[in-house]
Amino acid sequence: MSNNPELSIIIVNYNGGKLLRDTLVTLQQYTKDLDYEIILIDNASTKGDVEKEIKGIENLKLIKNKSNDGFAKANNTGAKHATGEYLLLLNNDMIFTEDVIKTSLNYLKSL
Repeated sequence: MSNNPELSIIIVNYNGGKLLRDTLVTLQQYTKDLDYEIILIDNASTKGDVEKEIKGIENLKLIKNKSNDGFAKANNTGAKHATGEYLLLLNNDMIFTEDVIKTSLNYLKSL
């Protein structure tokens, strides 16, 4: 990841657990040729250990809220910390099976 990645991926999490882990692992698996950062906003999860779920995930910034600020406010917090040219708001329960992010980003840039 460079200092100014092409894409900032913002994920809001609240008690995501294994779903969050699966999202991060498959995201990393299918974004090998993309310069990106992941900004994970944890909305004061009460179950599990978010640090355990993000272990080994590259290019990730964790921001832990002290309270559950809700989806919109947490995404705005992520956007404030983003350094990418483009933003992607991603749910914490996505499972990737191919590189749809790069394909979508290339399409967006062609418009």
